Amino acid sequence: MSPRWRHLLIGLALFALVSALCWSLRGLRMEGGDTELFLRPDWYTTFVCPPTWTFFFREPLSFFAPQIVERLTHDWPPEDVYALPSCLAGGLFAVTLLVISRRPLLWAIMLCNATVFLFLGHIENYALAYVMAVITVMVGWRCAIDRRRRLWPVVACWCLAIGFHQVTAFLAPAALALLLERRDGRWRMIPRSRGDLEICLLCLIAVALLFVIPSLLMARDIGPVIIYGSSGSIWEFLTPLSEAHDDWITEHSVMGSWARYTMLSAKHWRQMLLFQAALCPLGLISLAAMLARRRGRGEAFLGIACGSMLLWSFVWHPHMGWNDFDLWSLMAAPMNLTAALLWSGELTRERTSAEAVGKEPHTT
Repeated sequence: MSPRWRHLLIGLALFALVSALCWSLRGLRMEGGDTELFLRPDWYTTFVCPPTWTFFFREPLSFFAPQIVERLTHDWPPEDVYALPSCLAGGLFAVTLLVISRRPLLWAIMLCNATVFLFLGHIENYALAYVMAVITVMVGWRCAIDRRRRLWPVVACWCLAIGFHQVTAFLAPAALALLLERRDGRWRMIPRSRGDLEICLLCLIAVALLFVIPSLLMARDIGPVIIYGSSGSIWEFLTPLSEAHDDWITEHSVMGSWARYTMLSAKHWRQMLLFQAALCPLGLISLAAMLARRRGRGEAFLGIACGSMLLWSFVWHPHMGWNDFDLWSLMAAPMNLTAALLWSGELTRERTSAEAVGKEPHTT
């Protein structure tokens, strides 16, 4: 048997085994911010069951998964309809880790945190988005340290991640950083082939059309398509800057909230530290340790990816308190990967290999 076929069979076996394990452990799942809403009979019948297809604006590809499962299974309880994509994402995550590295410490860091509950039959749609966020950061990091790699796989993974959840769009600064390098004391564009840039552009157009076409279909009443978007104004999603701002948002709120506090208040710091400790316990320490080292393009990419998602997590407001752990797990994706690469030694090994063959001649 050729190595390619052997690796494929190992990947498929691992996918099946881990997916089945996650399915058997689905009773351990934790409630998310929208779990109660997703299980409400009238909501489930309207947005998940046939004959209509629902385009959930914040997470369109993720929300198509339970709709497909519902159409294939018919009489499954809603809990299991949501659980199956979650458990399959767990299998995909295990295969992703296998592709990244076989070092036990890397696996331990990636798995020993609360993000694993996304894969235990979680009754929301963040599991696939988390996996795609990890894949995007990993592919981007390898592109950063190896200038011979093409850019379009990074952009393709990023666009796919946005399709699974829009929050991953905040990885944009890291993606843009792959276009630049510090050379001769100035920032310059990295030479890219025309074909590479054309594919990148096509990926961006595709993800834009993903959000435009369903709106056009619904506006013209073409096909059984309905669009579901989050209620409330943008101000409801941002952490209030002052008590007066908080009072105004509460008075005009459409969404409601369990957790109210203002920016930089004690409650705000407590909630952010709770998310950090549970979702990426080594994240902040690892980020600081990595940036204290000699910073090459790979470390810079990881730092920008972590920083942009940290900034989002600090500004966004978790209306459901801890129950919004699933949404904040997307912030933990680059943080956990950075910690895993750093402490497992993969960061040093890859960088040393890159320098040996002249892949990463410039620092940022």
